[in-house]
Amino acid sequence: MQHCSIIIPTLFRASLLRETLESLSHQTDRDFEVIVVCDGEDPQTRELADRYTATYPLRWVFHDQNEGQAVARNRGAQEALGEFLLFLDDDTTPSADWVSRHVGGHAKYGLGRDVVVCGRILEIYPYPPRSHTDRFLRVEREHQIAALEDSCQRRQADFSRYACFGLNSSIRRSLFLTTGGFDSALRFVGEDFELGTRLHNDGIQFFFERCAIVRHRNTKDLVDHFNFTLPFMAQHDLHRVRKRGQKMEQTRRLVSMDSGKLAKRLAHRAAWHFPEFFRGGSTLCQWVVDATGWEPLFHLWNRLHMAVYWQNLRSQGVTREWLRKCAGSAGRALMFHSVSVPEDGVVSRYCVSPQRFSCFMAWLQMAGYKPSLPDESFAKSASPHSVILTFDDGYENFYREVFPPLQRMGWKATVFLVVDRIGQTNVWDTGRHPERRLLSLEQIREMHRYGIQFGSHSLTHPFLTRLSDQDLRREVGDSKARLEDLVGSEVSCFAYPYGDMDLRVRGTVAEAGYKLAMTTQEGVNFWTDPLCLKRVHVGETDTLLEFALKLFTGKDYRRSLRQRL
Repeated sequence: MQHCSIIIPTLFRASLLRETLESLSHQTDRDFEVIVVCDGEDPQTRELADRYTATYPLRWVFHDQNEGQAVARNRGAQEALGEFLLFLDDDTTPSADWVSRHVGGHAKYGLGRDVVVCGRILEIYPYPPRSHTDRFLRVEREHQIAALEDSCQRRQADFSRYACFGLNSSIRRSLFLTTGGFDSALRFVGEDFELGTRLHNDGIQFFFERCAIVRHRNTKDLVDHFNFTLPFMAQHDLHRVRKRGQKMEQTRRLVSMDSGKLAKRLAHRAAWHFPEFFRGGSTLCQWVVDATGWEPLFHLWNRLHMAVYWQNLRSQGVTREWLRKCAGSAGRALMFHSVSVPEDGVVSRYCVSPQRFSCFMAWLQMAGYKPSLPDESFAKSASPHSVILTFDDGYENFYREVFPPLQRMGWKATVFLVVDRIGQTNVWDTGRHPERRLLSLEQIREMHRYGIQFGSHSLTHPFLTRLSDQDLRREVGDSKARLEDLVGSEVSCFAYPYGDMDLRVRGTVAEAGYKLAMTTQEGVNFWTDPLCLKRVHVGETDTLLEFALKLFTGKDYRRSLRQRL
């Protein structure tokens, strides 16, 4: 049994494939096999299979009909004998230490868990650009690859917009098969982003191995390739949202008529209603770009292609009404800490007086808002007038000052508890903020019976990014299990202490089984990663106008202005 299986899908590119196979003979780590899957009838590739002699185990699989790259990759994974799967394309040549870098990456980053290792892709063009438009598309592709690598390398928490698994990626075979592999419905484009999203959502962490280099010998005319794949992007987004429920940054263009800046929304609506006008403008722009090389007009050309996207959606029976319903409404979350009278007259950012809190709640009621729980607010049927009230740390004054008025109004709230400190004080704030009592177990159980939701705020309120993997799992996973034992029901929500998180922390939260997690990042939640939900902080110094602006926009404008000044 080989340690690694290298999967290469191919069709009608026998000469490029031969170069790829020859490059693999120079690998320093020889413990691998290669499986070539020819996705359709291809006489030249059959001839290559009959004549080619490899210095490593090589197997060939031939499909009678073309079924798409996703099916070909899945077939290769099913035939594989190796512990790890490594994916190449037929027009790529890896560096000599490519296999050893991927294997070393799993040994270095895995540490008893499943991970994804991604390598570096270098674009090599055998021919000069065929036009100015082709040249600009090459630059754009380089920027996209760099953004993916940078996000993965920096361990950014909002990795969901970049999550991708395909070329120059490796994974344990058992995990790949358990996940279900690539989505066979995505034949022409996007199957690598769809699988990357599923892996990311399941808490599988992505690691970037910079020295695992693959050179992509790109022989395509990118203009022709762009025009070919663009109509399928609509089908791709529609499938991911309808069948997979992946409402996120990668698929947000599906609702770009109802989200984002006003000018862009209006432009997309115009493209929906007048596609032929936009397509004519696109053709004219490309002619001028190729004649002059003017880059701003290239970006306009790129945007005018949105008409093709919308036309393809309409051809599949998608209506404007369905798109509005699909977009839904933005989820709003407010973050409070202590609701108590400021001590010694000193106003703390993390304290709201009961009187001011009552004013805020009265305004919410007058404006028609009704507080709900996070899982209710982010459901498909969420009301546009729902808002989430969250209270971090679990101070005892919540029981005295907040719980009674919420009960009278029939409202709900979510309290995030520091599980190891229940019934004690906020020792993590010693020296920085006043000492305050925390909720007791009896108070928690009583409020839980009346509909107050409790989530985890870790065991001891540490900076999670500074912990070892073992301590991180204990703070995140053990706090969930213990809190579930205390309240007698599932704990589905987590709040990151201090808002401190990265890709590793987010992955651990997903692995622990939480469905939602709150950050301290400002903003409203529209097709947002459910484990990176945004909240806006409410404090004693907020006026009713500022409170209303925070609710509508999710932004603290006074704080932003102060930081800029």
